Amino acid sequence: VVDIEGYYLSASGSAGSTSTGPSAGGSTYVAISPTRLMDTRCSESPLPGYLSTLYCSSLPSPDGQIHSPGPDGMLHLSVTGLAGIPATGVSAVLVNITFAGSYATSGFLSAYPTGSGAIPGDFSSVNWSAADYRNAVANLAVVQVGSDGDITLYNGSDGYTNMVVDIEGYYLSASGSAGSTSTGPSAGQIATRAPTQSTSP
Repeated sequence: VVDIEGYYLSASGSAGSTSTGPSAGGSTYVAISPTRLMDTRCSESPLPGYLSTLYCSSLPSPDGQIHSPGPDGMLHLSVTGLAGIPATGVSAVLVNITFAGSYATSGFLSAYPTGSGAIPGDFSSVNWSAADYRNAVANLAVVQVGSDGDITLYNGSDGYTNMVVDIEGYYLSASGSAGSTSTGPSAGQIATRAPTQSTSP
């Protein structure tokens, strides 16, 4: 299975590598110190023994302690205006998405721009199987930001699923700027799975 999330355009005449962002004019990528935005395990009561109240209260997003989504559930995560990310002008974010345990033995997580009309069951950002459904599985993804500064995460499984999101950088719209631009995922991503298949990506 191959899902496409974006592409890189060469910047004629510029030195080095640059990235074209989800906006029409391309984007400039800005790296930041990795910051944890969300951990759904923080919504559990009592907290798991390996988490602390101090850790959970330090998560910068107002959605940092949101409850884990149920089967085919989704949650919205605010990403702009936090952890050094500008409140406006951000076209996409680079996030590390971690599956952190589930009542389902297999499934997948999808991340996409809030309000984009994406069909989350048609692509995946993280997958897990029966061999690791009680372990952590992570994947790095570039996710376009919705008009409200949020991204949406979808639980493609038949059980409640914990997830963790760390942000590592963002793309700023910069039409005509030098460097590399990345065109990020829009509402339509490529899926190779037949519509009638029920297995996870």
